Amino acid sequence: ATFIPKPTSGRFTLLSLLIMSLLLYNYYTSSIVSSLLSGLPPPFETIEELSHSDLEVGLEDIVYTRTLFEVTKDERIKHLYKHKVLAHNNQPSYMTVAEGIARVKSGGFAYHSEPILAYSIVERTFEPYEICELAEIHVFTPTILWVMAQKQGQYNKLFQIG
Repeated sequence: ATFIPKPTSGRFTLLSLLIMSLLLYNYYTSSIVSSLLSGLPPPFETIEELSHSDLEVGLEDIVYTRTLFEVTKDERIKHLYKHKVLAHNNQPSYMTVAEGIARVKSGGFAYHSEPILAYSIVERTFEPYEICELAEIHVFTPTILWVMAQKQGQYNKLFQIG
């Protein structure tokens, strides 16, 4: 400080101000660092959030996708299909995986496809920071399939390995 007080009370006040300003500066910088380090939450986590968003939705033209969207009993999926998939002239927006992923990359679009096909195209065309910004929602709940086989049958070991 350019001014050094002579009385003890002045020195104590100056020391208190310096310590408080150091604590305030420390708090301010740590809050900035904390906000920068905490990543952004995924934009959508549920089907409802996607249904009420302003994104357009496209589908890969697969037989089971057509069937599941049209015959499902789940109200959330019905709402998504009615308000997003059939949004334009009451026809489902089916497209190839390459076209769907390209529209996702350009923004404002959500695409439903077989993950193995979409991931390979995303890996080739997206930058790493763009991949981190993507969100995945399971429209149809993944289920575990069981295989019925005869007890101590000849194919049991094959199914266990597979």
